[in-house]
Amino acid sequence: MGKQLQYFKENVSIIQVVEALGYQYNRRKGRNPLQYEHPNGDKVIISNKVNPSMEVYFTRNNYDDKGTVVDFVKNRLSMFNVYYNSEWEGVLKVLSEFAGKPFDDRRPATQTIDKLEKKQQPFRPDDFEISTPSIRDLSYLYHDRHLNKEALKIFLPFIRLVRDKESSFRNIGFTYTIPRQGGQAGEDKISGFELVNHLFKGHAKGSQRRDAVWLANLAPSSQLVTDMYIGESAIDAMSFYQQYIGKYNFDNSLFISTGGNVLKNQVVNVLKAFPRAKVHTIFDNDFSGHMYDIYLAGLKSNKEIAIKKNRNSVRFELKKGIFEIPMDQISLARFERITGIRSGIRSHKSKGKDFNEMLQKRFGEKESLKSTKTFKR
Repeated sequence: MGKQLQYFKENVSIIQVVEALGYQYNRRKGRNPLQYEHPNGDKVIISNKVNPSMEVYFTRNNYDDKGTVVDFVKNRLSMFNVYYNSEWEGVLKVLSEFAGKPFDDRRPATQTIDKLEKKQQPFRPDDFEISTPSIRDLSYLYHDRHLNKEALKIFLPFIRLVRDKESSFRNIGFTYTIPRQGGQAGEDKISGFELVNHLFKGHAKGSQRRDAVWLANLAPSSQLVTDMYIGESAIDAMSFYQQYIGKYNFDNSLFISTGGNVLKNQVVNVLKAFPRAKVHTIFDNDFSGHMYDIYLAGLKSNKEIAIKKNRNSVRFELKKGIFEIPMDQISLARFERITGIRSGIRSHKSKGKDFNEMLQKRFGEKESLKSTKTFKR
């Protein structure tokens, strides 16, 4: 346990976590230390941001609410919507999601993907050893993420094993390509990889994340795609498939991952490549996930929307007027009802933070039930 926690302290920044929870940097309070504020009123002061292992935080209203990134997560575990049997299990689950994620802790202001890509070298497939996996190679996905082998067999053609030739580690990779008109995208035009493994989640160096996405086409051909499901990660997309395979017919479906951020070029490229497909979103059930729904609705409807996030609400400026929605009431349905926009997008939301979390929860409930039955014997 001690080694795990030290690993997270060295690899996860408190800034990284507070921004993911929706805290906003207050520039008026200065740059050292940094003050972040949440819509619920919580104010967090972060100091010693030289590197993650030296970062500490404190709050002005609660003397006991202070410490490292581990303490921050432990004291706000309920905000992450993760399923856990013990507090420390929850902390480890949350921190493992952040460890290895690309993050620039030199700034309090969010950098855009465009700026980051200008600084990095272009993606070069020759820098990587790429191979086709078997189900046995995907133990992380079925042991840790609880994706069953039936679902993994369906998506196996769209998964690779990837090793940077400068490293000894081999990760599970989801191939990123740029969608073309007519749905043509081949592995001869790989633009990057979304990478996952135990205690790691990120992208291969040089990955072109502005335009490229992961495409898992279950239809016999690109021209036969009738439905596209757009999510933030390949794992969420596969989790959605596993949970709803008995309810929906996915035979002519396309599953798409944007890799965390949802950017204009990614969406425009997909819409152009599959213009006749019905659009479904499977983003996280949180503020960002609802805003991604609205962002897609604007792009699909060719509506110019200026968005300003206020303290407790979001302000939308359109040609037909200005609208404001309370932050805790944000949803695609409410946005379209107020603005009159009809995008035709169907938004799917999990009962937890995301669809993989629901798999984790169901697995935990099954294991708990097994334990109870064994004990009764």
